[in-house]
Amino acid sequence: MTLTAEQWDKTVEAARATAEQLCAGFKEVIERIMPAARQLSETLRATYIEAGAPYGDTHEGMMRWMDECNEAAALETRAESIRQHHLLLADMRKQLKKSGRG
Repeated sequence: MTLTAEQWDKTVEAARATAEQLCAGFKEVIERIMPAARQLSETLRATYIEAGAPYGDTHEGMMRWMDECNEAAALETRAESIRQHHLLLADMRKQLKKSGRG
């Protein structure tokens, strides 16, 4: 399909108008979330400083610390899951012995 110059101009204008609307919408969303993002950033930074800023008073240091805190939390959750599994197995074994099947 071949477009005439007029059809092409209309298509380009419609695409431009759509792009402008999208940009305006994104700008509005960003303006609405920025205060919350700033507050979160300030809270994280204060928490990092309160923890002694172990990797220095830099954004990169804070990000490393946050990654390690997340990793530690995941490991603690996994360890607790394993402990619970061990307790469940021990209880099951105890019940089996009690019933004469273990």
